[in-house]
Amino acid sequence: MLINHPEKCREENVNLLIVVKSVIEQRDRREAVRKTWGKEQVINGLKIKTLFLIGSPSIGKDAKNLQKLIQFEDRIYGDILQ
Repeated sequence: MLINHPEKCREENVNLLIVVKSVIEQRDRREAVRKTWGKEQVINGLKIKTLFLIGSPSIGKDAKNLQKLIQFEDRIYGDILQ
């Protein structure tokens, strides 16, 4: 994996892990999920975590830029698996 977060489930008891399939270009959709139903929170004592599963960018002129963008987004949120 290029980006991994094994600590997401290791740090404390996680009762529900939501894994959302996404593509690099859909940052706005990931942001919407983070702010709504995919928000990491504790409800009635149950811990909920969210991760986004994203593939690698296609080889081309924008591949390096797209990869840098997804790495930057991951540094901010820490919720991307690639």
